[in-house]
Amino acid sequence: MILSERTSILKSIGPKRETKLKEAGIYNIYDLINYFPRTYINYENVMNINQIAVDSKAVIKGTVLAYKEKKLKRHLKLLTITTLFVENGLEVQRDISKFYNTYHKVSLIVGKEYFFYGTAKLFRGKKAFTAEEIVETKTKKLIRPVYSVIGKGRAQLGQNFWEKSIQEALIYANEQISNKGSMYSLYHNLTQELELLPLTKAYVGIHIPKNISELNAAVITIKHWEAFKAKIDASISRTNRLKKQCDISVQEKGIELVKNAISNLPFALRDSQIKALAEIQKDMCSPYQMYRLLQGDVGSGKTVVAILAMLQSIGSGLQAAMMVPTEMLASQHIKAAEKIFKDLGKKVYLLTSSTENSVRKEILAKLKTKEPIALIGTHALLQEDVIFSDLGLIVIDEQHKFGVKQRETLMQKKHLVDTLYMSATPIPRTMAFAIYRELDISTLEASSRVGKVKSYFVPEYKKTDLYNYLKVELEQENQAYVICPSIENTHSDNNESSPMVAVLNLKSELEEIFKDFNVVAIHGKLKENEKHEIMTKFNEGEIDLLVATSLVEVGIHNPNANILVINNCERFGLSQLHQFRGRVGRGKEKAQCFLMGNITGELAKQRIKFFLETDDGSKLAEYDFKLRGAGELSGVKQHGKSEFRILNPVEDKEIFNNVIDFIEKERI
Repeated sequence: MILSERTSILKSIGPKRETKLKEAGIYNIYDLINYFPRTYINYENVMNINQIAVDSKAVIKGTVLAYKEKKLKRHLKLLTITTLFVENGLEVQRDISKFYNTYHKVSLIVGKEYFFYGTAKLFRGKKAFTAEEIVETKTKKLIRPVYSVIGKGRAQLGQNFWEKSIQEALIYANEQISNKGSMYSLYHNLTQELELLPLTKAYVGIHIPKNISELNAAVITIKHWEAFKAKIDASISRTNRLKKQCDISVQEKGIELVKNAISNLPFALRDSQIKALAEIQKDMCSPYQMYRLLQGDVGSGKTVVAILAMLQSIGSGLQAAMMVPTEMLASQHIKAAEKIFKDLGKKVYLLTSSTENSVRKEILAKLKTKEPIALIGTHALLQEDVIFSDLGLIVIDEQHKFGVKQRETLMQKKHLVDTLYMSATPIPRTMAFAIYRELDISTLEASSRVGKVKSYFVPEYKKTDLYNYLKVELEQENQAYVICPSIENTHSDNNESSPMVAVLNLKSELEEIFKDFNVVAIHGKLKENEKHEIMTKFNEGEIDLLVATSLVEVGIHNPNANILVINNCERFGLSQLHQFRGRVGRGKEKAQCFLMGNITGELAKQRIKFFLETDDGSKLAEYDFKLRGAGELSGVKQHGKSEFRILNPVEDKEIFNNVIDFIEKERI
């Protein structure tokens, strides 16, 4: 990589400063020039103090008449600057305040005119101004970058350091990028086609802009560069992966078995399922490793596609494994797999922490003998003694629920094995590229259940009305879920404005209200056999009201449950709320989802409003991405900072599409 040299090659950076930069995640010259200003001061945009809203930042201009210092603390002083301003043609004298460290020298000259950048405050009923930056009006830098400060005291890396070191780094970068080709010369072609700035000029323009138009042009160019670099890096990684052949044979033999399984299904696969399965089969028949994401909204039919892929492995004489985050989801999948496998004479086994020791030993023995079997399990698959002798396919469902190391541990059970990730959070092309990078992506269309679930927000004062309505529904032999964010009140939550609703506490309350109905609680502290018994009774209609934690977020299928109540909805992400909503509306009847919680602040209100009006998982994921970022949404990259410093995959869709279209056209 060009510009991978250590920052200490610059004159302005010694060993101590290099260490501080590393602590901030800046390891080389490329990181340094990508440490962008957090904001800019525009000294061309001068205002009068009376024009500035309280607590807003602005630039004012005046002549220093006098100043005095006052020591406040050991290392803090207050500078009061008596200044003459011209406001609406009249001369006005005001005092400007500035706080500064005692080791910083005051270099103001009485009689000179200065720009003051700072914040307007209200002090004793009058407008006052506290300055952060003071520069002479003769300055040639009318647009000044403001960088986030690193460190404290004398060792602080402040504005002067950043301006000096980055300027030095830009000179070095200009020489390196100009003298070398590779990715930079390819990007040059893109800048010419889209009439962007040359890359080196863009970096100068973002750090040392002459005016606003130059800054805007620089930002657009750098955004294109970030998208371009990410796409090229992903392509290189994918190309390198495709150069390495799998440790397994090509899995073509199982295609006929899959065709037989499809013909036995009690339903017809939808077009998007057929397309996704064909893409997966093509990868599995290739001598190179499959590294694919299968994404689709709640109820879109991902599981059956994944099971058919596992069947292809088994039909090719290999073994297949599926890892899921919970035992309930594993139980759900094993039932679905057994229905498909039984008519074909193939075996699928369940391995969890609750699996009896004798059954576990039998499964491990079969894995060692190269018997072509399918194995569905939880984290139990990661244990050292679970050894696959001929693993052909790994499926990781709800992949964002697993940490990076957990996913890698399973993949290391067999080197370069075909791997299929599954996600119930479908996202558009630009976001998929931003989050998943080198994965190939198959997307399933939403099922016909979209629109079947109506969602409402219920304020606290209408809770009794909701419960009365719930009684009517239960009397008609419908069933309901009530979701809570915690198991029991521990008094450890300091958020008094939003008290945590707990499963065990609410169960006791609901038992009093719904005396004629069977109210049962399910949560993570129960033993697996207890959970299994509860879910069996719920699915068979013996339980009317199931009070639960997020344990029921996935892997639950009860067509008779049509009412969902979510407490403390503000504590869940939109994608998680959508997953909960997917538990109802699975039967023929219309379903309803009721949100309850303490929604304060305009952003929180907009967020819930968006959820109530939208049942499209991809739109919710996009909105969630905007609010929370990629890491929480995907789980694929759960460590490290984003490679995008100023590019936003949601707001900059056009830029992403420009770059992707250019790369595809040029066949890079």
